[in-house]
Parts: sequence; structure tokens; C-alpha cells
Amino acid sequence: MAEYTLTNEEKNNIIITHLRTLAFQKYNLEVSILEENASDQPNQDNLTSYTSQVDVINKKIERLEAESSSLTA
Repeated sequence: MAEYTLTNEEKNNIIITHLRTLAFQKYNLEVSILEENASDQPNQDNLTSYTSQVDVINKKIERLEAESSSLTA
């Protein structure tokens, strides 16, 4: 079986795909926060959960951006 090594450009394209997916997930959570806040009695547990998930996504984005920068440097 032949081995294939990904180029830095190919690796970066994969990272960009992941970043785009994370951006969709983050925006979806932000919309969920808007919806929750629009209710008469927002559920604080839901808001805490959504905010926590956004924080995790932000950390993932930060790490992937750092990796992308290292590939294009």
C-alpha cells in the first residue's frame, strides 16, 4: 500500500472545514441564547449550558487557528 502524505495546504483545507463547522455550531448556540432570552422566563440552566458550549467552541477555534498559522508560516 502506498503511503500518502498530506501537504500543508491540504491540512489547512481540512482545518478550514472544521473551523467552518465550528462557526455554524457557535452561531446555532447564539441563536438558541436569543430564543431562550426571548421567553417570558428564560431557563438559566439552558443559558448556562449554551454559554459554556460557546466557550468550548471558542477554545477549539483558537487552537485550530494556531495550527493553521503554523502550517502557513
